[in-house]
Amino acid sequence: MAAARKPRRLPTSRRHLPRARRRAGARAEDAEEEETPADTWCKHQGTHTFCSDFDGKDVRDGWDGVWYTGAPGGLPGSKYEAVASDRSAPNALSIYEPAMGGEEYRGGPTFSRRLGVTNLKGVRVALDLRIDAIGIDTDVHAMAPVSLTLAKTDDRGWEHVASASLDLRHTKTELLASPAVDDADGAVASENLPRAKWVHVELDVDLASSPATVSMTYDGTQVAKGTYGALDVATIDLLDLQIGMTRNSPHASAFEASFDNVVLDVL
Repeated sequence: MAAARKPRRLPTSRRHLPRARRRAGARAEDAEEEETPADTWCKHQGTHTFCSDFDGKDVRDGWDGVWYTGAPGGLPGSKYEAVASDRSAPNALSIYEPAMGGEEYRGGPTFSRRLGVTNLKGVRVALDLRIDAIGIDTDVHAMAPVSLTLAKTDDRGWEHVASASLDLRHTKTELLASPAVDDADGAVASENLPRAKWVHVELDVDLASSPATVSMTYDGTQVAKGTYGALDVATIDLLDLQIGMTRNSPHASAFEASFDNVVLDVL
């Protein structure tokens, strides 16, 4: 009579699983990790047209592109990167550009978010901004770390209807509104933006009022308000929000700025 066979031992560890099953298990675990969304600042801010906290895998997430003036890559040494943020962990966006002479015709980077719009009544932009250096040593030129353009489009491209920007000069800050009343330059003097500290900045464009206006606040306090000249509001069908080197001028030393928690609302 043949001896009874001993029962076969079942695998008791991952090491004993067939290779195909081990690979499938690994893929499932990887997929689970990839599908778990990060708990970022924007996820706790309710509903907005656009929100960027630069806390994703790539600081460009959600933006339509990063643009440069002149040659691709802009001025040699220009860069953008994620840096540690004490406004909303873990990251903020840092933008740096070295000194640029008057003969240079390239610059950047600029982060851009474009949206199609209809029946626009207003726009609100809010962000945390830290300016460590603007690099300008006179009030002749200006740098604009934040700008908003409203345009109309046709088969040839787009045409400017209105815009607003935060302009930084050596000793002063201005809110620039275009078109201005009576063909003036549209620059409204503002309380100077503090350097080397975070400031919560808001731009609020009111197109429902007559005339249309734009106001700016620092940490909830209004510091400037401008009035637009004649606008054909009904033609506006494109909005372009830009942060970074949105207006670049010759500067004797480096420009350094950080951005966090950008929120855009179309009203």
